[in-house]
Amino acid sequence: MANFLRDRDLPKVDCTRNDFYDWAENMDPTLEVVDQETVTVAANKIAAMTTVPRWKKFDVSYSDLAIAATEGTYEIFTVPSAAVAHMTMMKHSTAFAGGAISALTMSVGHEDESPEDGLMPDSDVFQAVANNLVFSQQNTLPFKHDAGGTKIYARAVATGANLDALTQGDVTIWLCYAVLETV
Repeated sequence: MANFLRDRDLPKVDCTRNDFYDWAENMDPTLEVVDQETVTVAANKIAAMTTVPRWKKFDVSYSDLAIAATEGTYEIFTVPSAAVAHMTMMKHSTAFAGGAISALTMSVGHEDESPEDGLMPDSDVFQAVANNLVFSQQNTLPFKHDAGGTKIYARAVATGANLDALTQGDVTIWLCYAVLETV
């Protein structure tokens, strides 16, 4: 088995563990033995690589939420089909503020759930930033098992003015999930 048809290579430098997971998740190989000397790689998943839990990081800024409403969502990621969330964490590096906004909460989940049932319940990102202020939620939430995966959203709710009045605010969201081996 000397020949492998590869259409992606992982760079040999400056790679993180998440780079490897992304590469493995999108590689989708199935081995097809053409003859004793040739093996072709076609479409399917490497179950051993994709079932390992991994962390993904997402940044959301006040400008991502700029709409003329007091409540809005921002799509941050599409979790692959047959995935399970293990934990969600959120930390704001700049407090959200602007105009007549007197409070702002942010939650994380998918479009079919309320903030209380999602990955991260409403968290106060209007308050002052502190090094020890990290919002976290441990969960074992299964996502949709269709071919399209599940879209994950950050949902913001402002009090006092519309979200487009924001002039500052940045939050980082981390999601730990694993893709289940499908039969």
